[in-house]
Amino acid sequence: MCKIFNKIVTLAVAVCVLISISVFNVSAAVPGEIKISDVQVSAGRSTSLDVSVRGIPTTSKGVSFGVSFDKNILGITSVEKSGVIENSAADIDAENGSLGFAGIFYVDEVASFDDWVVVARINVAVKREATLGDSILDFVSAMYNDGVQPEDLPFESDNITNGLITVTKKSGSGAISSAGLGYLPTEEEEPDKQDPDAEVPDDQEPGKDEPPKSADDFIDLQGYEWAKASIDNLVKMGIITGTTNTTFEPARPINRAEFAKLIVSVFGFESKDKAVLFSDVNEGDWYFDSVYAASAVGVVTGYEDGRFLPLANITRQEMAAMVVRAFKAAEVKIASSGELTFADADQISVWAKEYVEILASIGIVVGRGDNLFAPTEYLTRAEAAKVINLTSLLYSIE
Repeated sequence: MCKIFNKIVTLAVAVCVLISISVFNVSAAVPGEIKISDVQVSAGRSTSLDVSVRGIPTTSKGVSFGVSFDKNILGITSVEKSGVIENSAADIDAENGSLGFAGIFYVDEVASFDDWVVVARINVAVKREATLGDSILDFVSAMYNDGVQPEDLPFESDNITNGLITVTKKSGSGAISSAGLGYLPTEEEEPDKQDPDAEVPDDQEPGKDEPPKSADDFIDLQGYEWAKASIDNLVKMGIITGTTNTTFEPARPINRAEFAKLIVSVFGFESKDKAVLFSDVNEGDWYFDSVYAASAVGVVTGYEDGRFLPLANITRQEMAAMVVRAFKAAEVKIASSGELTFADADQISVWAKEYVEILASIGIVVGRGDNLFAPTEYLTRAEAAKVINLTSLLYSIE
């Protein structure tokens, strides 16, 4: 097939080639644009940037790109394909600060590339020691296959827009990252001990520095009416807040450490027994106590290599496992009342089927439309709020 297909088969080799040479000095003009979105985020928190294309032919078969980043400031936790990509592969080289992605479009999935079409999402963790300022996700290669010519075509350098991450302030030691459900101070962190480097924009309107008091304070919940009541309830309970004082970012993924902290907050798990030690969860990390509290009662388990992967986005089936284990640890009796009826039930991992069955039976999960559970898709902030609110309500009446 085209080179993009070959990249999916042997991406690690392809990425090395893409990153080692520049492809921007092309002699023939080609259509198409590619860009990475810009974001603002606090040090020590997570965020996501979308990679989008437009202007390429509707006959196009796929797209590939290589990106470099400052490994001293950023960590790439994962790269997700969008809904227009059928098959993809990604390679993250944290040691050298680079990543590569190649994806093949679904046949006839995109009717037009006249407007921007998201092809991938890059999930980023900003290190706590990062200095305030800008960091760039820099394209070192960007190509597409137009479905006509046998060779992949490079995007022109003038049609390539790098992603800008602006680190705006330091986060507190108890912060849940912005990819999760907002900032939560620990008991040890007092308001008058907040980081003096925290900045407030000069053009911020009076009163906007106050934390949100309800879901009505968020301006970005249009289309998420199904989650608004849950968000409102959790904000008023002090369990969640926004990524800023006026935004919630409902579509952004939440990671494993963040969801573990929410579970611990709802159930009140306090044990710090470290019967299992995770190589990537260290004292001083904001999630240290909550991860080990969840681990002590069996809510979370690590991987065979001894890692927990705290900053990796949590999948929907992993969410189901954590919630059911939390109920069992709290001695709340819950059980499945029948078999799974989701259309994609066969895609749910064997180890997760019982957990999903139970949550579906008690109404905590209902799927994502078209009767799909989407077990390996990432849990969003809006979905997490809905799940945590229902979990809290059920736990409170037991």
